[in-house]
Amino acid sequence: MLPCMAAGAWVRFYFAARAARFRFRGVRPSQGASVQVEGAAPLRILLAGAGLAAGYSVRTHDEGLAGALASAVGKESGRGVRVDLRVAPTLAARNAVELLGPNGSHTYDLAVFAPCFLEANFAPGAGMPRHGAEIQRHLLETGSDRLTVVMVGIPRPTRYSLLNVRATEAASETNRAMRLNARDDPRVIVVEPPEFESIDSSDPFDQRYHAELGRRIADALPALGRRA
Repeated sequence: MLPCMAAGAWVRFYFAARAARFRFRGVRPSQGASVQVEGAAPLRILLAGAGLAAGYSVRTHDEGLAGALASAVGKESGRGVRVDLRVAPTLAARNAVELLGPNGSHTYDLAVFAPCFLEANFAPGAGMPRHGAEIQRHLLETGSDRLTVVMVGIPRPTRYSLLNVRATEAASETNRAMRLNARDDPRVIVVEPPEFESIDSSDPFDQRYHAELGRRIADALPALGRRA
């Protein structure tokens, strides 16, 4: 038990160190931006959260999940797309509802939330973090009947090491709890992000990674209705 607890602490340390580097490094996407794909009858997407939502490991939001999401959804629907960002580089889930504001997902067709990696559960059986459930509820309560909410899971590393094993266990436990929490509402979809090599790799979440996650989200959505 003690080695597992120690490994969990080290995983948190790695994620916290990465988050700090992301927050304070000189080049990273600016906050409060929007990404747009021109086209008819544009869909409005709210992208909120931290980590991947905030453009981790890319220089601009066009290269990150926002751009990937706009491109993939635009291609899938044949419509224009506008992605509005409500993100912070080290946003704790407990602060996300405040970041979203009282209007939340009002006026949006799709809301996507990607949590900070530190929100992963490191205690077996702990379930979905309470704040994640609050965010999901806030998005649903402030959105229209046509709103779809996508909750992005925690990515899992593939390389074998004690730290990666603990990170994988924590991500799998959190993602399972997210699926259970979403199963009673057809408006909620949980999308697991692609796996990555290792938590101690230099920059595992490059532009290709964000593009693949954007495609996964677009593929998981219900019919978006092509409008020429």
